[in-house]
Amino acid sequence: MHAINPAFMVVGAVVIVALLLFLISRVVRAQRQQPSTPREEVPITLLPKTSLGRWSLGLAIAYIVVFVVAAGPLREQWGLNESEELVNPVLTIVLAIIIVGTSGAALVTGLVGAIKRKERSVLVFLGMLITFWWGLVGMVGAFLI
Repeated sequence: MHAINPAFMVVGAVVIVALLLFLISRVVRAQRQQPSTPREEVPITLLPKTSLGRWSLGLAIAYIVVFVVAAGPLREQWGLNESEELVNPVLTIVLAIIIVGTSGAALVTGLVGAIKRKERSVLVFLGMLITFWWGLVGMVGAFLI
């Protein structure tokens, strides 16, 4: 096993924390804005109408892209066989943090948008369902097994 460069770990941690802080600040800013839709009956639409709905959908799409890239064609390049573990454990941890982070962020922004901003987009609800099921339940289940 190769030794992990501490500078690489620090840079990776700083980048991940900066990304999460950026996402949190954008969600807080979007939550503090006045609702862009009236308080009356909001029709169900395909595309999101609020900023939180658009953020939730974007994060859900980012989650799906990262999940497909991490689980798909790169398996063999990383050296993952049936009985072996990944060659680089840091990469495994970073990908797990990114996957769980994006799925959790998509779920939370979607829930806040649906509850507080009355977002009624089919794609936001579908994104919340996918990120909850595959992201949170799947990753927690993988770590428990």
